[in-house]
Amino acid sequence: MTNFQIEAAALSSIGNRAENQDRLYYKIDTVDGQNCGLFCVADGMGGLADGHLAAVAAVEGLGKWWENLPKILSSGYILEQLQNLFHDINRQILQMANKSGTTLSVLLIVGNTYYIAHSGDSRIYMIKKSFNKAALRQLTEDHSWQAEQLKKAELTAAQIAANPLKNRITSCLGVYENPKLFTNFGRLSRSTIFILCSDGLYRAVSDKEFAKTAKRKAASEKLAAKYLYKAALNGVSDNASILTVTCRKRKLKGKTPGFFRFWGRG
Repeated sequence: MTNFQIEAAALSSIGNRAENQDRLYYKIDTVDGQNCGLFCVADGMGGLADGHLAAVAAVEGLGKWWENLPKILSSGYILEQLQNLFHDINRQILQMANKSGTTLSVLLIVGNTYYIAHSGDSRIYMIKKSFNKAALRQLTEDHSWQAEQLKKAELTAAQIAANPLKNRITSCLGVYENPKLFTNFGRLSRSTIFILCSDGLYRAVSDKEFAKTAKRKAASEKLAAKYLYKAALNGVSDNASILTVTCRKRKLKGKTPGFFRFWGRG
């Protein structure tokens, strides 16, 4: 069976904050002969008390969902089940004693197909490589005041950038009874790279830098380290987290290993 080799790496930096409220998660395995992977970034809301607890709850919910993946795949309707998962996690966080919230961006790969579920302003990018070129595409939509204003086109880019509401989140889990959810799916190409990251990372690394860094062939772990290093050089102050996922088409048998490291200080 022709399958996609899946390789991933996760790195996070606390920046200049007192606490790292970002959480990264991934699992890679083979289910019914198909290589599968579940990946996510959750950014606990820094302006809310104990924001990291909401991010932890989201990651734990994903872990339990992954344990039932064979049953989930056999029943079909994967996007619908991802939406149900988000609503379940949202209800759980709302029931927690502390007032907390989190963004959640999830990528599920099953064989040659990827599925996305998302709420908040963390992001998932896709990079398709061809020879020495790399094309970057943002797969998620930001749930933020700034993104909404850019869509409306009623204010200039300068006016939006100067507005104190520019970073305000308009949807996340644990704050709204019915959060906005973005879902999508697509097919993998012969060589595809996904980047999942919190806003602290992409605000410090431009789209141009994302694409340029991915032009040269590199393992997921090395690529993730390069992005985090660029963010540091650009003076990132917020928590910055990144999860790189590399998919390459080839014949494989058995499980595909993953790599995880969590960077931070304090």
